[in-house]
Amino acid sequence: METIVYFAYLRESIDLMTGIKIQEEKINKFCGYKGIQISKWFIDNDQTAYKFRPNYDKMMKEILNSPNVNGLICTHLSRFGRSTAEVLVDHHK
Repeated sequence: METIVYFAYLRESIDLMTGIKIQEEKINKFCGYKGIQISKWFIDNDQTAYKFRPNYDKMMKEILNSPNVNGLICTHLSRFGRSTAEVLVDHHK
């Protein structure tokens, strides 16, 4: 059986590490159930989705150059982007 490998992205709008920990626990539980391995965690704490997020940007660049990574996972679409339209934008241009 092939290992499914993902990146994980966590974001909290305010400096609240408990929110990051809750997201991490949810992802770990889901990945354990589905047999998914997280190869790298990217965390933007105290970062709004409306401004530059350094680890989000780093993750998007890395995933394009990581052929062994099947995708990325986050707990909610709102943690990843402001809207569905923004999430669907082609980031690798």
